[in-house]
Amino acid sequence: MIKSEALKWARERLGYTLDEVAALSVLVPYGCAVSVEELEKWENGEVDEMLNSPTLCQLETLGEIYHCPVGWFFVGVPDSGQRVFWERSNG
Repeated sequence: MIKSEALKWARERLGYTLDEVAALSVLVPYGCAVSVEELEKWENGEVDEMLNSPTLCQLETLGEIYHCPVGWFFVGVPDSGQRVFWERSNG
C-alpha cells in the first residue's frame, strides 16, 4: 500500500500545490489524470487496497511530475538528514 506521507513529501519538496499537480497530470504524455480530490484523499491516508487507491498509471504520472521512481511511494519519507538523488533516463 502507498505511503501517504511519501506522496505529500514528494509534492511539497518541489513546492507544488494540489491544484498544480492536478493540472500537470493531464500534460504527462501517456499519463493518467489525477484530481485534487484524489490527491487530498491519498495524502490524508484515505487509501485502501481496493477502492481509493491510485492506479499504477496515476502513480507513474505522479512519479514523472515529482521526479521520483514509483516504488518510492511504497517506502516512505527519507530520514531528515538523508540526501535523496534520482536519476531518470530518457530512453
